[in-house]
This record gives sequence, structure tokens and C-alpha cells, in this order.
Amino acid sequence: MTTKELEYAINKHYFNSAKIITTKLSRNSGVVSHECDVVVVTNSYYLIEFELKISKSDLKKDFQKKHSHECDNIKKTFYVIPEKLEDCIELIPERFGIIIVNKKIQIDKSGKIPLEKTYYPLRIIREAQTNKKAKKITNDNFIKICTLASMRYWTTKENELKRDKLIIWQKAKICDNCQNRFSLICRNCDNFNNWEDKE
Repeated sequence: MTTKELEYAINKHYFNSAKIITTKLSRNSGVVSHECDVVVVTNSYYLIEFELKISKSDLKKDFQKKHSHECDNIKKTFYVIPEKLEDCIELIPERFGIIIVNKKIQIDKSGKIPLEKTYYPLRIIREAQTNKKAKKITNDNFIKICTLASMRYWTTKENELKRDKLIIWQKAKICDNCQNRFSLICRNCDNFNNWEDKE
């Protein structure tokens, strides 16, 4: 199972009970003190963090981080893991909730053509402890989260257009003289002939 599938499972489960759901909320946002894989803004304007792990080594590595997933703006933190890692839950400290995601394929044979549907049921096997210091986010923070979610959506759309060659994006040039990035002439060393295209 991939991280994208875990993101999808969280979105499907919480979509109707959240103000907004976004991925990769970074500390640069000014809303949280560390990067969060998925954040749900609840209807009462609290943040719930979801840390996604798809391997045992990745799970172990997470507990070496200095921030320890502590932030005054986060009310609860859950670890979200695929079913294959269920035997690793003893590695996760008690204060974190645990969500197990399964992947199932259902075949609907009621019509003339059988339809295959993939879905991701999840089980909350341990509720997260509540951070009693957690505060509701401000309107400004909520707008920041909405803006970042919107930017991420439109960046994805732009990348789809590039992939489908519906828009052309000029490649950056890397000067092989000084490794400076430039669009036509290297302004760092005025080199014109010696460059290579890079994505």
C-alpha cells in the first residue's frame, strides 16, 4: 500500500465531518510547528494530525524526530498504517491513536458488465489522547490552510497538463562551468554555449 492510498482512505473517512482536509502542512505555514502528513480541521476548528507510515523502518525512524509530534495547535495525533504493519503497533507510544487501513476490491455483478471497485476501510484500534493545551485555530490560520490546499490542487493540475503535453514549460539550464541555474545566458559567469537541459 502507498502513502497516497492512506491519504485517500483518511479523506474518504473524514470528508463529511471536517471543515477541510489537506496534506503536507509544513511548519513554514505558521500554523503547526512540524510537518504533518495529513491534517483535518474539525467543525469546531481544532486540528487532528495523521502521520502516515507504510514500512516498519519508516515507523521506527519517526520516533527519532526532535519535535515528537507536539504542537499547541494539534488536538490529537493518529498513526495511520496498512494492515500488514498491525504487528508493529507496540512501537507506537500510548498517547498516539492508531488507525489500520485495509485495501479491498469489490466486484458488482448486478449489471451486464461486472464493475470492479477499490475501497479502503479503516479501523481505529486506539483512540488518540487529547492534547489539553490545544487551542482552536484562528480564522487567519484557517484561511492559510485553505489557501495552501488550493495551491496544492492547482499545482497538481498544472503538472497533469505538463505531463499530457498540453502546456510547455521551459526547461531550466544548468551551466556546466559554475552549476548556476539560468534560463538562457548564465549571468553568474556569462557562459552561453556550455549548458545542459534539466527538468
